[in-house]
Amino acid sequence: MWRQLHQIIVMENGLDMKAYLFNIVYNFGMIFDSLRDVVLFFEEDPRGQTNNIHDAGYNVGLALYYFITPDIAQYESEAIDHNIWEE
Repeated sequence: MWRQLHQIIVMENGLDMKAYLFNIVYNFGMIFDSLRDVVLFFEEDPRGQTNNIHDAGYNVGLALYYFITPDIAQYESEAIDHNIWEE
């Protein structure tokens, strides 16, 4: 696990903060939902919820995945490219 984190954070992203900023902007909703579920794990009554610990760990990993994974969001616009006429 640590080797994979090292590979993504150090080797692929490096010191480029652009990947992290884009991931926060484009994946904000998914990161927020995952972290909200983790907070609710600690605040709610866990009785009757069999997958509670598994879901909390999964959501922490999912938030980390959405934050550090490069090129996970589509940064390009879907708009049509316009040709510029040069004379």
